[in-house]
Amino acid sequence: MVAAYLAELFDTHRTRLLGLGYRLTGSIRTAEDAVQESLLRLNGVHQSEIDDFGDWLTGAVAAICADHLVAAQRAAAAAQRLPDPLVTPLVSRGGGAWAEIARHRANRLPTLVALTALTPAQRLAAVLPELPVERIAAWLDLELDAAERAAVIGRAAATALPDPATEPEHEAAVRRLLTALRSRARAAVRDGHEPDRGTGEVASGLHTQAQALAATADGPVVTEGQERVAERLLALAAEHGIGCPDADPAGCYEFVGVNGELGLLLRGPEVDRVLGFAVRADAVWRVFDIPAPAPGWG
Repeated sequence: MVAAYLAELFDTHRTRLLGLGYRLTGSIRTAEDAVQESLLRLNGVHQSEIDDFGDWLTGAVAAICADHLVAAQRAAAAAQRLPDPLVTPLVSRGGGAWAEIARHRANRLPTLVALTALTPAQRLAAVLPELPVERIAAWLDLELDAAERAAVIGRAAATALPDPATEPEHEAAVRRLLTALRSRARAAVRDGHEPDRGTGEVASGLHTQAQALAATADGPVVTEGQERVAERLLALAAEHGIGCPDADPAGCYEFVGVNGELGLLLRGPEVDRVLGFAVRADAVWRVFDIPAPAPGWG
């Protein structure tokens, strides 16, 4: 068994390791599995084999995640999913490891989405720029020169990632857009000259042009460009009663934190969805529409 003091020391690294696994894979469950497996591997290693405890754990979790990235790439799964959103209440209630990870600026949703475009080797180098190329080559069964080329691209991609908007800038842009959409939804009811017209009818009218953007129960949707974002959100506003006179907000939607930034939780008859936003130049230019994670993950 792992000695009690090593287990206690492991716990001091747990949040950091979960964050590392999450940045590498975009998956909450895979990150948790990788951290748990690293503890099992630690159980089979003699202390004399570990020069630096934190570095050993980092390497163990990264190697386990590398296996996952390769498997996902072979299954073409990486192209079909976005990172799991980290959903937290707007008013902090203490949280835990995942709430702390959500607050870290390196874990903003647009940053993690950008990482999904990288190959496994590139992503390892982007998230762990000091990782020796020899390890990347060994973990991913690559020739050394191929691993070196991937590392150059990954590190350059990490450097080129734009800094996320500050929390106040992000919140202001999202609230401006949603305020405008609420006004348009109310106008749609008012201009229809049908005071008794319900939310469902408003949704039907406004949703027509956005059907091609609708998320499936299991799949995400990324909408880019201010006009398309507005069209998408206008449809969702009507569909979920945002701004409609006969809607019950508590049963339709809720403002939440999504990876540390203002987002929306939309409640649906079959599946709840999470909306995360990317802000650029004081405007929302991307919306990520993702099936909500299992309760209690945020």
